[in-house]
Amino acid sequence: MNGYNNQNQVLILKGTGVELDFQMGGSVSERLLAHGTLTLKTVVAPEINGSKSNSSGFAISETMIGGGITRYTQRNLFFSGNLGAGRYSFIDTSTSTPSEYVTKYGFSCLLKAGKEWWISKNLGLGFAITYGKTKLNNDSGSYTEKWNSNRYGFLLHLTFD
Repeated sequence: MNGYNNQNQVLILKGTGVELDFQMGGSVSERLLAHGTLTLKTVVAPEINGSKSNSSGFAISETMIGGGITRYTQRNLFFSGNLGAGRYSFIDTSTSTPSEYVTKYGFSCLLKAGKEWWISKNLGLGFAITYGKTKLNNDSGSYTEKWNSNRYGFLLHLTFD
């Protein structure tokens, strides 16, 4: 995840994290679903400007809320697109008084493609690859922060019918 840009000052945050993607909806037609989406991502101790040496005690999280559609093929391959509003929070627990900085909401999207296998009448298990992006401008007093992320992921996929 890339951080803020303040008068040509750039903060770049990178790392491996955890993602939870929760979708709830229903069938529009036979193999087409519409759903609401809530996605949460967190990176603990991210690499900051190319260094992990001072990253202990920091975490960055990204949240998206929105909606989307998922299309299934006859072989239970699926393709999903989600649009919504996203924001970031930067947490500093390196001091005795932890602090959290939260941005305003901006544009966010999540694309997924994967495969499922039905292991019972109402339960599917599978995997997905993902790409997500959140981009926003956050006014902070006398300057504007520009936040932008490009995320790639691999998810284990659980479906209840």
